[in-house]
Amino acid sequence: APRTQQTCILLEISRDDLTDLLRGRRELARSVIRGFQRTFMRRLGEIVEDDGDLKREWIVHADHSSSPMKT
Repeated sequence: APRTQQTCILLEISRDDLTDLLRGRRELARSVIRGFQRTFMRRLGEIVEDDGDLKREWIVHADHSSSPMKT
């Protein structure tokens, strides 16, 4: 289960709702994608800096249930 080091608020939006929100809003969509990319790159860097096993960490934190690649 994920843990935080500080108190936080988790906001959740379904894939369909996010798609509806971003449809026709090119700048907002770009900003959201850039934010995801920055977060992804930062977290990837943290794993590498901590000498983590990237493959193990990746598998542990992957959310396979919502993957668009699932069959």
